[in-house]
Amino acid sequence: MEQTKYSISAVHRMTKKARSTITKHIKEGKLSCTVEDDGKKMIDASELVRVYGDLLELDSDGKLKPIASKNEKLSPATTASAGDHSEKLLDVMKLERERERKQLETTIEHLRSDLEKSQQRESRATQLLEYQTKESDRGSKQMSEIEEKIAKQGAEMEKYKKLLIKERNKTLWQKMF
Repeated sequence: MEQTKYSISAVHRMTKKARSTITKHIKEGKLSCTVEDDGKKMIDASELVRVYGDLLELDSDGKLKPIASKNEKLSPATTASAGDHSEKLLDVMKLERERERKQLETTIEHLRSDLEKSQQRESRATQLLEYQTKESDRGSKQMSEIEEKIAKQGAEMEKYKKLLIKERNKTLWQKMF
């Protein structure tokens, strides 16, 4: 399908919408358009189908035309064209839904992966904290044992120091006998 652009007047003729309504839709952002070098606003056919798809249809040349009103008699060719158009729209919608589904599945898988990584980091942090707590307790226990040994050795040194002083204070006769 070729990209065809339509002026506001052409859109008015095809959709039977007032020019002011079309301009209002453009201002509100409901309908997007491009501004040509001469300042004329032009609307892509795809935008028209998106916004006014119930009023327009694609012909065999890929150009837009108004859908026949209920009062007008539909020729077999027009009926077939409307059916083809509906099938094309349905196919496009199916493809879009499939694309969205794949995108959502990818997002879900990414989130699951992030959650798993986060849980692993939390588990490692918990293990590290537990290990540090155990090491801290073990270090405190070892420090207490060392302090006890130092205290015992200090007591023994005091005992030997007293014996040494006592030995020095002995007279020569006391040392011999």
